[in-house]
Amino acid sequence: MSVTESFTQEIILDYAPEIPRLVFRAFQGPSDYPNILAMINAAKSEDDLQRSDSLEDITNYYTHLHNCDPYQDMLFAEVNGDVIAYSRVEWNLNKEGEWLGFHINFMHPAWRRKGIGRAMLRYNEARLRQIAAGQLKAGQIQDSTPLFFEVFAVDSEAGKEALLVSEAYQAVRYAYSMVRSLSEPVTVTPMPEGLEVRQAHPEHYRQIWDASQEAFRDHWGFIPLPEEEYQRWLHESIFNPSLWK
Repeated sequence: MSVTESFTQEIILDYAPEIPRLVFRAFQGPSDYPNILAMINAAKSEDDLQRSDSLEDITNYYTHLHNCDPYQDMLFAEVNGDVIAYSRVEWNLNKEGEWLGFHINFMHPAWRRKGIGRAMLRYNEARLRQIAAGQLKAGQIQDSTPLFFEVFAVDSEAGKEALLVSEAYQAVRYAYSMVRSLSEPVTVTPMPEGLEVRQAHPEHYRQIWDASQEAFRDHWGFIPLPEEEYQRWLHESIFNPSLWK
């Protein structure tokens, strides 16, 4: 891959498909937040993704990134100056000492199955290899450190799954979303003796966060979350401790 330094920060992908007026570029700052939201919403409708995002959510998320420099680790695809896809990479070390190069890609459905997603995936992999090589040279990881690419997908994302399988990715973990009808009766069970239920207050937030971290430390693939994640959590649009007990 090669980067052309210019006002548009155009990125030339040697393996990109030949599509008229298709351009790849780097992240241009907060002005790209609406583009990110638009791509998530377009993909959400097509892929039946159960999520709800706002511009406030995107701003909060990208204000508190860790192990990711958006100006180095993001890629945008445009046609005729309109964003049609974006991707991002980050890296983490889990409790097993494995280096995980995580990447995501959201693309407008109208531009899928044209080779753009495959080109962006290979760009993401190249960037993650570059990051890992730099960390190895700096002594931050060792020759013996296991290195993996990591991607998440839901079963309704048939195109993404087909692309990943064709690029030799393998499923290593499954999760299930379970639904309970609110029309069913809810049984209220008394608390065991010695325990009490009370409201959460600001002085408890850090304790609650730390307790959650501790509770999940034996979870598969657990990654200790840094301060940036705590700050992101405090500023999430759904953060409403008045509903907590």
